[in-house]
Amino acid sequence: MNAPPPRITAYRFGRIEIDGRSHESDLLLFRGRIFDISHREQGHTLMLADLAPAPIEDVTHIVVGSGADGLMTVAEAVTEFCDSRNIVLEVMRTPDAVKRYNTCRHEAGLLGVFHVTC
Repeated sequence: MNAPPPRITAYRFGRIEIDGRSHESDLLLFRGRIFDISHREQGHTLMLADLAPAPIEDVTHIVVGSGADGLMTVAEAVTEFCDSRNIVLEVMRTPDAVKRYNTCRHEAGLLGVFHVTC
């Protein structure tokens, strides 16, 4: 049985709050689990390897928060992977991604990816 989907309760530069608990690192949220991805392969580029903590075969929708100012990019390999598997990929500034994730958080295949700084 899966845990209830976490809800992002607050966000500000450098900090994201999930169900009342504060986190200061980049995160993946999937099926009630929180994965710290602060040690990504390339700091300001989301790489396919960064998604590895989540069971990617179960993902149908990815919401990416690209930072407060939208400075994190998504590698072409991630886009191609999503296209090849018909995974919906939405990339937006983290404040907007927080709202989008909370709206969609009950989707079984939703993966949230959040860059908490720039």
